[in-house]
Amino acid sequence: MLVDHKFTLVGPTVLAPGVYLPPFYYYSLIPFLWLFKFHLIGPDIYTALLGIASIGLFYLLAKDLFGIKPALISSLIFSLNPYLIQVSRHAWNPNTIYFFTLLFSLSFERYLAGKKGSYLLLAPFSLAWAINLHLTVLVFIPLLVFLFAKEFYKKKNTKQLFFPILVFIFFVSPIFIFEIRHNFPNTKGVLFFLRNQGANVSLSWLAGQRILNVLADWVKMPLMLFSGLNQAENLTINPSHILLFDKVSLLKNLMNLWGKTKLVFFFLILAAVLFCQIKLWKTAKRATIKFILLFLVSGFAIRLFFPPGSFYFYHYTFLFPYPFLAVASFFGYILKKNKPWLKIASVLLVIVFCFLALFPEKIIAERRGEKYFLPVCALIDKDFTSGKIVIAANLIDQSRWDHNALEYRYFLEAFYRLPLGNWEEEDYRQADVLYLIDEGELKEPLKLKGMEMEAFGPVKIEKTWEAETGQKIYKMTK
Repeated sequence: MLVDHKFTLVGPTVLAPGVYLPPFYYYSLIPFLWLFKFHLIGPDIYTALLGIASIGLFYLLAKDLFGIKPALISSLIFSLNPYLIQVSRHAWNPNTIYFFTLLFSLSFERYLAGKKGSYLLLAPFSLAWAINLHLTVLVFIPLLVFLFAKEFYKKKNTKQLFFPILVFIFFVSPIFIFEIRHNFPNTKGVLFFLRNQGANVSLSWLAGQRILNVLADWVKMPLMLFSGLNQAENLTINPSHILLFDKVSLLKNLMNLWGKTKLVFFFLILAAVLFCQIKLWKTAKRATIKFILLFLVSGFAIRLFFPPGSFYFYHYTFLFPYPFLAVASFFGYILKKNKPWLKIASVLLVIVFCFLALFPEKIIAERRGEKYFLPVCALIDKDFTSGKIVIAANLIDQSRWDHNALEYRYFLEAFYRLPLGNWEEEDYRQADVLYLIDEGELKEPLKLKGMEMEAFGPVKIEKTWEAETGQKIYKMTK
């Protein structure tokens, strides 16, 4: 958009093949890409700022529900969580979604509390923006419909709902325009995803498996989130490295003392939180417990829409704040008792909670930075004269199936303004020159498999270079 001045109706893709999100995540990156001159630090700073701001939103929501002290304690625990720190460090569309679900929850709560009517505008905005980040948040749509219905029955006037509904439609409308213009590819992709996953098993078995997964996740997800365990398998920098959530085992942590300590401690915390929820249900705080349960039940229901073998931990990113709200209720219950030993115990719990959170199981290695890619791009730019060109890559990461050299493509287009063809098969077929970037040790570059190479059909290698960062570049022609 910044380079070619072409605006888009679609955003990032999702797990289902051929399904796109609305585009406003991309539009929100524009100021940061422009301000930081296309350097990758710009989107990362944007993500970090929303991560920091989410702590403030969490505090406001927890304060409304349980008071200042429980809000401060739970906000501290929230801010030190290893998973939340990790997702706020790097730009990826799901990594900012919990900011907007928190904003939606705060708007939802304050509207119900009878505060400013502007929250009826903020709620559809925040939920619509969250849909731009991932479709998992669609499970909160019934909550927004509930707000609209409540406003209608309270005022008996649809005029009050005109602008809130318009706000929601505006932020999701580009994807519907795209659908109509391109013969409904999203709809077809979603239907294909739902129909073809688990096609060889009975519907009753599939339904039972999904229900069991939901029930198990009520324990597994918060236990993993609080402890920071299995982070290397759930939230790596490279999404191609993450494991399916069903294949991530907490039990393997019992093999070492540190993992066992964390599991036992946080399991006891979960049990204590559940106990306090039951106790608070019998008090005047029942409404706050209903509020938390409403979002948790709605959020965990997303599991029902994913066939076994298609769900990842990051699909729960939108739900991350709500287990911490349950922790806020736990400290609210303890502090209300006004017993000195309980207050001392709560202080000790906070210290242990924060200490364990500060030492996640593994420090995740940084992704390769700009300095790795730019020398290669400089060599290609220096050689380019004219004609239709495309690029491909033999990546050192063997878990990557693609050869479209996405990272190199970004820098060639953003920094050097090279007129690269797209990554569709037809683009490779029509190109005159292909630059193959080898991060490994290809013995016969012309025989590299994959759509990119096969569509281009290289016959000879015109030139070969080796960048100072170690990659080899082959200029291929037909």
